[in-house]
Amino acid sequence: MGKYDYDDIIKVIDERTRDWSLDKSEKDSLNKKLIDIMNYCEKEGIIFDDTAGPVFVTHLITLYGRVKQNQFVDLEINLTDEISVESLRLAEKISSYIESQYGSKIPKTETALIATHLGAMQLRLNEEKGEV
Repeated sequence: MGKYDYDDIIKVIDERTRDWSLDKSEKDSLNKKLIDIMNYCEKEGIIFDDTAGPVFVTHLITLYGRVKQNQFVDLEINLTDEISVESLRLAEKISSYIESQYGSKIPKTETALIATHLGAMQLRLNEEKGEV
């Protein structure tokens, strides 16, 4: 399992936003913010591989679209009971970063969805180390 190459983020942005009206500067700005988030995750010990990385980046791109439209996911289930405290804490910091960049409040359900990606990757990393 190889580490996700952050240079590929722009390719995912291009693919996932093909039908959106984003100019080059907006795509470049989004790319920088996504790299910042991935670097922060890595600093916190969650290093996305080349399978989970594009999935997480796709989720964040989709979240960016929801932030722009102020239309968020509303789940009827409570995911926070299934998420580790560490993943939720990191997801809250990522949500705060997104809020500071775009001036839009990220609902708890969206933060929980971010945390599920973080928790799944952490579980895979722990399995690799034989810690599960």
